[in-house]
Amino acid sequence: MAVIDQSITDFFNEKKQELEAWYPGIKLSRLKLELLEFANEDNLEIIFQKLQAGVPLQYITGKAAFYHHEFEVTSDTLIPRSETETLVELTLVELKKIEKLPEVLDIGTGTGAIIISLLGEAPLNGMATDISEKALEVAKRNYLNLKPSLKDGSIEFRNTDRLEGIDKKFHLIVSNPPYIKKEGDKDLVHHQVKKYEPSQALFLNDEDYKNWFEVLFKDSLAHLLENGVFLMEGHENHLDDLKELSEKIGFERVEILKDLSNRKRYLKAYGQTSN
Repeated sequence: MAVIDQSITDFFNEKKQELEAWYPGIKLSRLKLELLEFANEDNLEIIFQKLQAGVPLQYITGKAAFYHHEFEVTSDTLIPRSETETLVELTLVELKKIEKLPEVLDIGTGTGAIIISLLGEAPLNGMATDISEKALEVAKRNYLNLKPSLKDGSIEFRNTDRLEGIDKKFHLIVSNPPYIKKEGDKDLVHHQVKKYEPSQALFLNDEDYKNWFEVLFKDSLAHLLENGVFLMEGHENHLDDLKELSEKIGFERVEILKDLSNRKRYLKAYGQTSN
């Protein structure tokens, strides 16, 4: 282990400027934290080659910490991020208002981080959809691996686009959908993200953007139970337009919420309320 530790130190010191271009703010302590349990003499050179190519650390180690668990990640899934942990917190607030066992849908589940984290905190009946069959396989593995630490309930996984083919209703619908415009927002996305993370989970064609969310909002509203709530993560440049669109579609009340850096990041929309 001491030899591996020293090799990582030497590599970091030699390639520090190059590494910082790919991993802004990277520190030796973070690199060691990520790699020491994973690296050995047989794979160390390959790891260094991947680092020089800018491969995200989570794709190198195959794991990412999110909320209170560690999730498997692959190049078929987005890397779960701290902003989405706040989406989990916002959803938990709504979840705990429901007196019966909640029915919860996670659209575009990826690694399953959102729905699994929710089940880690409160009992629920969950469903998770993703258009990527490969991503869904990762989510299923995460669910099985983490199941012993979760609350009572279950998660059903569906390989579908948004809510296509779903015939039940939910108390809560949550989503971290693709919300970046492929052309209009491309200069705002870090080059590492564009190169390595799955574009299908990140980007929408500019000309399809409004229609894509119109379908999402219409279908989500139709699949909410009385007093149901829809929550999603979005891009600060587009949330005002999406708020207006969701209101036109029929959500009774729509709010834009901010993340920990005080940027517009989330949309919370209320479905039909009971009298």
